Order: sequence, then C-alpha cells, then structure tokens
Amino acid sequence: MKKKNTKNETISIFIISFSLLYILAFIFTDKMGIIGRIMVQTTTRNIGLGAYIFPFLLLFGGMVILLDFKLPNPYHKFFGIGFLFIIFLVFIHLRLLSLDHSYLLAKNGAGGGLLGYYFANSLYLYFGTRGAYLVLISLSLISTLFITEVSYFYIFSNLIKSIKIISHNFYNLLKNIGVKIYKSSKYKEVTDDQEYKINKVSKKIFKEKKKENELKLKEEIIVNKDYPESKISKYQIPPLSLLSDPHSEEKIDTKLNIEKNIKILESTFSNFGIDAKVVGVIQGPTVTRYEIHPAPGVKISKITILSNDIALAFAVASVRIEAPIPGKNAVGIEVPNQKRINVYLKEILQSNEFKNSKFKLLIGLGIDIGGKPIIADLIELPHLLIAGATGSGKSVCINNIILSIIYNLSPEKVKFIMIDPKRVELNIYNGIPHLLIPIITDTNQAIKVLNWVISEMEKRFKIFAEVGVRNLEGYNEYARNLKNDINALPYIIIIIDELADLMLSSPVKAEEVLCRLAQMTRATGIHLIIATQRPSVDIITGSIKINFPSRIAFAVSTQVDSRTILDVNGAEKLLGNGDMLFSPVGVSKPIRAQGAFVTEKEIKNIVSYLKEYGQSPEYEQEVLEFKNNKNLFIATEEEEEEEEDELFNEAISIINNNKQASISILQRKLRIGYTRAARLIDLMEERGIVGPYDGRNPRKILLSEDEYLNNFEKQ
Repeated sequence: MKKKNTKNETISIFIISFSLLYILAFIFTDKMGIIGRIMVQTTTRNIGLGAYIFPFLLLFGGMVILLDFKLPNPYHKFFGIGFLFIIFLVFIHLRLLSLDHSYLLAKNGAGGGLLGYYFANSLYLYFGTRGAYLVLISLSLISTLFITEVSYFYIFSNLIKSIKIISHNFYNLLKNIGVKIYKSSKYKEVTDDQEYKINKVSKKIFKEKKKENELKLKEEIIVNKDYPESKISKYQIPPLSLLSDPHSEEKIDTKLNIEKNIKILESTFSNFGIDAKVVGVIQGPTVTRYEIHPAPGVKISKITILSNDIALAFAVASVRIEAPIPGKNAVGIEVPNQKRINVYLKEILQSNEFKNSKFKLLIGLGIDIGGKPIIADLIELPHLLIAGATGSGKSVCINNIILSIIYNLSPEKVKFIMIDPKRVELNIYNGIPHLLIPIITDTNQAIKVLNWVISEMEKRFKIFAEVGVRNLEGYNEYARNLKNDINALPYIIIIIDELADLMLSSPVKAEEVLCRLAQMTRATGIHLIIATQRPSVDIITGSIKINFPSRIAFAVSTQVDSRTILDVNGAEKLLGNGDMLFSPVGVSKPIRAQGAFVTEKEIKNIVSYLKEYGQSPEYEQEVLEFKNNKNLFIATEEEEEEEEDELFNEAISIINNNKQASISILQRKLRIGYTRAARLIDLMEERGIVGPYDGRNPRKILLSEDEYLNNFEKQ
C-alpha cells in the first residue's frame, strides 16, 4: 500500500510541476529559457487555442491523483474528458476551413492547431460542414455520458415529469381560484335577492339538468329552520374538486429492475441450497411482491427464515414473507420499491369499485399490492380497531373513513360521536352537520356518552321488537313503507382516538362499556372505530380483541406489538407512512395495502364547505344532558320511569291540539331528538293518556289535557 501511494504521489507531483511550469511559460515566455519557449511553441502549433486549457486539465488530473479521490470508473472519466477536449479543438477549427491558407493558420496556432485542422478537414471532406457539426455534437454527448454516467433518458423523463407536475399544480391553482370566485359571487347573488328568488323559482327549472346544482345550493341557503328538518334538508355532497388530484407518477421499478431483482432472489436461494423459481411479479404502490414456487420437497420454513438474508441481498431495511399466498401454491416475498407511489383519497372515491359498490356504510382505505382499491362495509366489519406506532398513518386512516362516509351519506342517515382526548386530531370536524354532539375531549364525559349509547341501543332493540324487525335496515324499510309520519333512525358511528387515554383514566368502566357495545350494537346500526398508538395488552385487552374482529395494523416496532394487534407477525416489517395490514372479519390472512393520503388542508376545505352550504348541526339534547350528568352509570328502568320529564305537560298539550299522538310531531314542535320523544309517548301510554301502538294506525288519544290534570290532582 505504501509503495502504491509513493508511486501515485510521484506521478502527481511530476504532472502538477509540469502544468505549473507550462502556465509560467505562457505568462513569462522570455524568462523561462529554451525549454519554456519550446513548450509554448509546440503546444500552440499542435492544439492552437487549446493550449490555454491544456495546463489546467493537467493540474486537475494531478490533484485528483495526489488527493487519491475515489472516482467510480476513473478511466472512463479521463477518456471522456480527453475526447471532449479534442472535439473542442475540431469544433473551433471548422469555421477556419472556409478561409484561404487554413493550414498555415493552424500551424501558427490559430483555431484548434494542427490537431484540430487534420480532424476538422477529414470531417469536412466526408460529411460537409453541417454533417461535421452534427457528428461533433453526437460525440460530445457520448463523451459527457462517459464523464457523468447519467442516462439522458433519466434526465429527460424527470424533466418531463417536473414540467407535468408544475403545469398540473398551476392548473389546479387557477381552477381553485376560479371556483372560489364563482362561489363567492353566487353566494352574494343568492343572499341579496333571497325573497325575490323564492317567488320566481318555477317547477320547470327543477327539471333542467343544467341548473340542478345551482338550485340545490339555493335551497340550502334559503331554508326555513322552523319546518321539520327531514322534510326540507337536501344534503349537498362536497365536490371532489376539494380533494387533491393524484399525480401521474410512473412506477420506478422498471422491467429492467424487476428482472434484476428476480436474478438476485434466485441467486440468494441458490447460495443457500434452495431450489425455487420466481413464477410471478405483482407491483404495488409501496412494495413489489415476487411469487416464489419452491421445488417439490423444499420446505416453506427454509424460505421464511431467510427474510434477513434476502433484505441484505436487496440492501433494504426489511422484507415481508407471506407463506403461502392465500389461493396460490406460491410464497410471496414483498420487497420495498425504490420509490413509493402516493395514493390519494380522491382516486379511491373516483374508482369504479367505490362508485358502483352496494355497501351501505362504505369506507375507502387505500390500494392493495395488486393496485385495486380497498373498500369495506362498516356494517359487515362491524367494528374496527386501528393501531400502530406514532406517525405511521392511524389518524390519516380515520380521516379517510370519516370523509368516505361524508361523501356517501347525508346527516339524516348517519351521525358521528367523536371522542378525542388528545384534542388535536378530530377537533377539525367540530360544526359539521353529521355530528350527534360536539367533539368530546374529556374522558369522564366520554364514559357518560358511551353509557348513553348503551341506553340508546336498548331502546332501539325495544322498538325493533315492537314492530317485528331484526335490525336497523329492516326498521328503516318499515318506516319508509308506512304512510304515517315516522322518521327513519340514523346509523351512529363512534370514533375514539386515542383509546389509551380512555383506558388509563377508567380502565374497568371503559373496557366494560366498549365490550358491551361491541357485542350488541351491530343490529342497531351503532358501530365503533377505536385507534391507539399503544398496542400493549393493558390497552388492547383480550376482551376488546375478541369483540373487534376487524383490525388495521400500521408499522410497529416489535413482533409482540404485531401479535397484540393482529395475532400474527408482520406489522413490524411495514414501512410506515400509510403502509398497513388490513384484517377484516372472515379473512384468514391480513391484506397488505398502502393507505390513502389526505392533507389537513383538504379536510379544512371539506369542513368549510359543509358549514357554509350544509345545514347547521342539531345536537341531540338528551346526549348533552347525559354527558353533563354527575353520575357515570346508566339509570335503571325503574329510575327512568320515576323521572318526570319537564316537557311532559307541554307534550300532552301538543298531542291534544294536533289530534294525533306521534313521535315525529313531538320532535318537530319541541325540537327534541327521537329518543326523548319516544320516551314521552311511552310515558303517556303508561299513564293512560294515549293508546298502545297499533301497526299502521295512529295511536288513539284517550284523555284530554284537562282530564289528565283533574286525575293527577285527585291522586
């Protein structure tokens, strides 16, 4: 090693000294003696104007050798620089060939010297002036390729991608500005001439497709809140333009890279004495799955234990092995892509799978390895547990679920109860019409609200039994078929982020109420979605796991955490940033997918749209009262019967004035929720004021208000 260093240093010192001597000879020609004059005359005659560049090239080469720079393919680079220098000499001399005595000019050091003259003259004779320039440009590109070792195709493809992204973003910017200007002008036009437009709108206009969206907007703005909400509200689904468009990104793992990876895999198996071949490749947004078919007699366990060795061969942090792939006689090896492709919520909502789905509580989660959208029906799940490390994508997943439902169902059909002890993730949704009550941030109040949900569940079961239906869908179908004014019941979706705060504040009560809800609420249209960043056994207890069969795992740090969430390993191999394993009920093995991405700005745009053009949220008064109750436990049925509702006498008066005893009348007149109105009717039936429920016929009014008061005074 010392001999080699000495040799390199000697060569570098000689080259540097020669180049410095050369430079001094050019500057001080008369003072550098015979050697200096010969050097200047020789180089000037042979390379012309290149004589001013040549010493600096020598100096650069000497410094590279002296400092021992580890250049990749150094001979290629030196060859490219030398060849580019000669091309430069020929290029500057081509213009001198048209002059007389061009040879004498070259001999005297003009243009590219004698070297430039001979090459330029040959190119001129064979190709002409324009052809010579074309040849020189082509050779220059080849020389540059030797020096930089960067593909021109790669440069141009990235340049085109950048231009596309810039133009696309510019187009979206102009589009959003135009939409905002249009909305502001339209809103001003409607509000200024509200009464005039109400009188001028004709029935024919409602049939014109071109003005359908405009009239929906007008109806929402001029709505009279004194009328029953179910009669007048028309839910305007937020436009998809509020969501970001997916970028047109090409898959980075090209066919060449995939073939290279196949060779690496098969070579790794061969090194460990395993006879296996790659029989299929499926490329997803985050990972590429290579399907391996082992030869007869090869145990799958021999392949699964090689995960670290395969990761080493690919120079990646980890690979996940699925052995075997469900439905195939192959082992799947999932290798991270060189660059992941982002998945946006908009492309999920625009997919045919989402638009054509018959699911009632449709949620969009992401895209699987095969590039297919992952959608699910919350009714079938029926509850969902989401867990993973901090920053792995849990909150974004919850946002995807909420927005999927908002884009699919109106506030009359679904209501949210959001519990956010962290106070940062779900507060952005405060004020949307889909909320049953404002966002809950206090854990004690959360327990009370969950207790109210249990009481609501029991009341719904009682109602279902009275009308002879099994679930919420059956009851709503029954309500639609009735001519009487009976409102359909909405789905209730409870979202808890973060579960750990709830479990640590009241572990026994929280676990008890969550398990009871998860066990019994499916038929009543009540569904739970809980998320935690602490997938430990004291948070995700055995009882909770049993009652939440559908789970989503994001990246975790250990196999223990993965087994706590999914009961299997694999989540510790995930890559983060939305990479997830989705295990719905009834599926034997988790499905790997890249979760959709939605930004905080997009959520704010949608929430602002709902607040501006949607109906105001009408919170359930009974839940608010229950939340503020000092008692954490549910009142028994006897206690509830003994309680006198402050609106009871007013309700009797309304029933007698309208000559009809129905829940919907009390809801409209008293502006209360369904549950409280139903309890008032039940109390009237128990006290003999109204008759029992009689199918399609309305209840009979048995006592007038005066008769009831007289009986009450006698008692």
